[in-house]
Amino acid sequence: MMIDNYRVRLGQNDRFMEGGKVILGGYQKANLDTMILCYQVVAGAPNGVYLFLIPMSSLKEMDSAQANQKALADAVGAEALGRITKGEGDVFQTMESTLYAVSPEMSYLTKEDEDADPAFWRPNSTAARPAAKDEKADKK
Repeated sequence: MMIDNYRVRLGQNDRFMEGGKVILGGYQKANLDTMILCYQVVAGAPNGVYLFLIPMSSLKEMDSAQANQKALADAVGAEALGRITKGEGDVFQTMESTLYAVSPEMSYLTKEDEDADPAFWRPNSTAARPAAKDEKADKK
């Protein structure tokens, strides 16, 4: 999972929202199949913190990042994207991206959630492993 942490400067929330609408419209117009969850932090962090969570099934998804950025730029338009990029220093105090790995052994889920993907959430369980081959049948 990639987590992008953006801290918006005081008084710049409207510009952040405007830019976000342009980018979201670009994702939709380019038909990019990327799930991004956005949370505004309202307690426990400085004002203006937004977290963007991008789940990935593997790091291989990052291989298409450059092509996705080009498709987004084409969909938004060079002029609009240039305005957003140029204004980043005025709008954001900090921007940070962090990559996390989800560990099934350290996670606590309901049985229902584990059952959605038992091979991932219970990797050492016999229920999650495919049936072993019969060695005697292989020798015949």
